[in-house]
Amino acid sequence: MQDSEGGEIDEVTDSDIIWSCDENGITIDANGVLTVNSGFSIDANSVKTITVTGTINTNVTATHVITVYSYAYYEEMSGKSAFDGTVMTIANKSAIVWPGGNSTSVYTLSAPVTLDKDTTITYSNIWSGENTAGQYRYITFKDDSNNEVFKLYYFWTDLCVNADTKLSAISKDVWTDITIAIKNDGSFTISGNGNQIETSIPKASLTNIAKIELSSAKNCPDAEKRALGIGKISISQ
Repeated sequence: MQDSEGGEIDEVTDSDIIWSCDENGITIDANGVLTVNSGFSIDANSVKTITVTGTINTNVTATHVITVYSYAYYEEMSGKSAFDGTVMTIANKSAIVWPGGNSTSVYTLSAPVTLDKDTTITYSNIWSGENTAGQYRYITFKDDSNNEVFKLYYFWTDLCVNADTKLSAISKDVWTDITIAIKNDGSFTISGNGNQIETSIPKASLTNIAKIELSSAKNCPDAEKRALGIGKISISQ
């Protein structure tokens, strides 16, 4: 290994790096293993970033930002998300998008969230391209046995339980949040864009949420022409 002038230098190993973090309750050992201790604090149902710094020879440094959360589940979508469909950039954020007609794509949570208490699901959604779609686009929440917990669908700009129970949900190239508040008895409310609807499902269906299926009806345009996407999801209890 040589420096910029051709001189021989030793290769850098983990032990040559001095790790540091100014966040209380975070320790990093000589091998770069980070541990969250009891002194670390974070508000309930929130996201916090911590910065880790590695230093070599006292004057060469690199930083890495780590995101931690206190939700039951949280993810901002990216190319690394456990999604078997297409990830696009819409309005400067990564989005998992619905496929074209007669197709299904699946997003898998890193661990199932058990629905044994009141639970709130919040996800950001958006549309982009030529228009929305008059063909149904379904969002189906399933458990770890592949059973349907509940299903909703998009029709043009509306998010619907059925033809009579719906709310205006999406805007072109503007991220907005959908909040689904599920009670332990199976009743729940769906809100977004200042609107709210109510519905219910059998209490026996409240098992867990392990995956989310995004599927489209026959002849639905693909995302390259008419994209509908989700940018982040959080689940709080």
